[in-house]
Amino acid sequence: MKIKLLKLRENFEENFICSFRHFLSEKFGWNDDMFWSSSKNVGDTEDQMVLCVNDVLNVIFPKQMPPIRLKPFVNEFRYNENIIKRILQNIYVSLAIKPFFVRFTSMKVLVIRNPPENIKNFLILPGNHSHRVIDFKDDVSLVFAKKCFDYDYFRAEAESRLEYHFLPVPKILDYVKGRCWFSEEIVCGLPINRLIDYEHRDSSLSNAASALLDLYDLTLREVDRESYLEKLNSRIKMKIATIELYISHGQLVMLYQLLDMLYFNVSVLWNCSHSEIRLVMSHGDFQPANVICGKSNVWLTDWEYCSERSIYFDSFYYVVNSTRLGDFSSKIELLLNKMIDNALPIPLEGIFSKNCKFYIFLFLLELYLLKISEVSSAGIKNKFINLESWVNEVLGMDCMKNMDN
Repeated sequence: MKIKLLKLRENFEENFICSFRHFLSEKFGWNDDMFWSSSKNVGDTEDQMVLCVNDVLNVIFPKQMPPIRLKPFVNEFRYNENIIKRILQNIYVSLAIKPFFVRFTSMKVLVIRNPPENIKNFLILPGNHSHRVIDFKDDVSLVFAKKCFDYDYFRAEAESRLEYHFLPVPKILDYVKGRCWFSEEIVCGLPINRLIDYEHRDSSLSNAASALLDLYDLTLREVDRESYLEKLNSRIKMKIATIELYISHGQLVMLYQLLDMLYFNVSVLWNCSHSEIRLVMSHGDFQPANVICGKSNVWLTDWEYCSERSIYFDSFYYVVNSTRLGDFSSKIELLLNKMIDNALPIPLEGIFSKNCKFYIFLFLLELYLLKISEVSSAGIKNKFINLESWVNEVLGMDCMKNMDN
């Protein structure tokens, strides 16, 4: 998630200082002061270092960092299908990473007193539940947890990759449970939706899908449908209760209205002789931005949402998050067509002929749990900002009303 969006949902600046301070203390034994400044004239001295923040490129870095170090991590922002916008974005990226222009592209800077030696080699990439540090001196990526955010996401990011080590993921180098950071190998590349070569896109997606199929084969289990649905329903109610004091009565009514609608539909739409459904360990955020292509490698990144879900969750999630269609109803209609045509990005044997609607509503119920769980973190101040548009879209979707189940 980009800095601009993080600032909308949380107190980004305060949380970043709190989290970064904790990381530097635990990793390097640092215990001094840091603060944000809007001054364009503040600079490095013998006892302080200045880190610049570029909200557009989603990076935090020392003012004098050589552009050649920044380039691989901001190249994705050069891409746009519109040729004019692509030219303008290339110009912006090229200038924004040059030390002379940094003062014009950074609205604020982070000043650190008596910093650890390594910080001058740090490039920081902010994220949802953790921040990632590229340490050029030690040639390693350091991932540190965000304070006041659910540590389970941070834990899942590391432990899922350690447990399923056969997956094409950045290798975990050093992880200790309960610690606020872990280290991993550095990977550089472009998300597949930033690749101009469509054949390369398709082959990379195929490789990623194949890896997920291996994960599904290893973790597949069948569970009673009604028990699983009741479990989802109960967990969502618990999460709604945790944010009840932070939202309005009208927003609370909308959340329960959505849950009732989804649970009712998923409970009555099953049309099959057996009562079990298949669950697997799913990625949870399978989308083009998390399939990274290097020169000769493909990596699946961002495993913080990894959890047990329907075997179709990742495939459905990819479809609705990889289309340029604007409204949610159109995305669901596209998903339905792909189910019928057996054209999902992860090739799975389906029983969609009589249960298309059921699997759609099951997906939406699981997605609801994912979304409501995320905003229940104490660090997210604006609980409803990430939910409002999605809740309204799902409540208003009409693409399946006239479709035979």
